Formats: sequence, structure tokens, C-alpha cells
Amino acid sequence: MKPVHLSWAERLSVHITEFLASWLFFGLVNLVVGSYAIWQDMSAHPFDAYPFTFLNLMLAVFTFDMEILIMVAAKVAQSQADRQSAYTLELAQTTVSVLHTLRDMVEADVERDQKRDRMLELLRESGANQSEVLAGMSKAENAQTAMIESLRESDKRQSDMIERMCPPKVATESSAEAAVPPAADAFPLA
Repeated sequence: MKPVHLSWAERLSVHITEFLASWLFFGLVNLVVGSYAIWQDMSAHPFDAYPFTFLNLMLAVFTFDMEILIMVAAKVAQSQADRQSAYTLELAQTTVSVLHTLRDMVEADVERDQKRDRMLELLRESGANQSEVLAGMSKAENAQTAMIESLRESDKRQSDMIERMCPPKVATESSAEAAVPPAADAFPLA
């Protein structure tokens, strides 16, 4: 999965939204509004007397702008959650596929061992030459070594694929809460 790059407007809206949700912003707004009211009350010729019409207009415009930025940040967070969900699903499907492959390989290994044991038993019963028994065992061990190599190569390809699919971590608290792992029973193995 390719990492998704946010536009500068989306990054700006995320940062502003994070700032809007802080105590610092809350204190600054109250300080500015309080200072403005005191300044207008103390002024000999106030340009915005007591109902503070100009201040109300500026606060309404400011609120409208912040609502738009919050909606953009929510849209960005939702798209990140959707991408994380899709990535998690794809990773789970890949993991199930790998587990099925490993199960098949183990079953084949068990079957091969059973055949080898049966062959040894038959050779002992028939009184065959010991060198023939060793040659058969050597072939079985070579097949087992080849299967193990194949498994290692498959595991390496799988690891490489998972590394290519991993998106960069987003350092926001909201995206960490949005990335909910799937339930354990959502992907049965058999």
C-alpha cells in the first residue's frame, strides 16, 4: 500500500483542529475577548460600544471559518481510517493465505514422512540392501531440504510484501483511536 500524502490545506486543517482542541486556545480566546471588552469600556471614544457588535461579527466569522477547518480535518481523519481499515483487511487476508500455505506444506511433510517410514518398513521386511535404504533416505532428506528452502523463500517474499504495504504511522491521537484491530474470529483459518 502506497503512503498517502496530504495536501498542504489538509495538513493545515489537521494542525489547526489540533490547536482548537487545546486549553491554550480556550485561554487565548477568553483573554482576547475579555481584553477587548475592557479596552472598549475604558476607552474615552470607543468605536465598538457595549453590545460589541463588531466583536460579535468577528467572532461569527471566526466561528464559521473554524467549522470549515474542523469539517476538512474530520474528512481527512475519516479517509485515513478507511485506508487503515483497508490495509488491516489486506494484511489479515495475506496472513490467512500464508497460514493455509504453511498448513499445506506441513501436511505434505507429514505425508512424505509416512511414506518414507513405510518404505523403510518394507525394505526391512524384504531384507533389501542397506545401501538402497540409505539412498532412499538421502532422496527424502534432499526433498525435505528443498521444501524448507522453498518455505524460507516464501516467508521472505511475504515479509517483503508486508513491508511494502505498511503505511507510515500518523502521529495524531485521533487516528490511533480510529485504527481498531479486527476481531479474532473475523478471519477463520479453516
